[in-house]
Amino acid sequence: MACKKCKCKKEEYTYRSEYVHTLDTFHVWDNEIYICGRDNEGEDIQLVFRANEFLDFVDIGSVREAVIKYYSELNREEAENLKKSKQTKK
Repeated sequence: MACKKCKCKKEEYTYRSEYVHTLDTFHVWDNEIYICGRDNEGEDIQLVFRANEFLDFVDIGSVREAVIKYYSELNREEAENLKKSKQTKK
């Protein structure tokens, strides 16, 4: 089974550590989760996980909390920057 969007071949297994820059495809097939996208060099990358192990391993609650914290901090910083820029225009 190849990833529909990036055409990665399931049989091509290599180990590499990469930053996944863009995620563009997610699908589940025969108890496997496929996540496809592009790495920081623009090359196609495909991650394949056993679905049951993925669900056991990933703590969705802590991921959700981390994302909320990250965006809350960004919003707080943006609000402070906006306030400072308005004060300097006066």
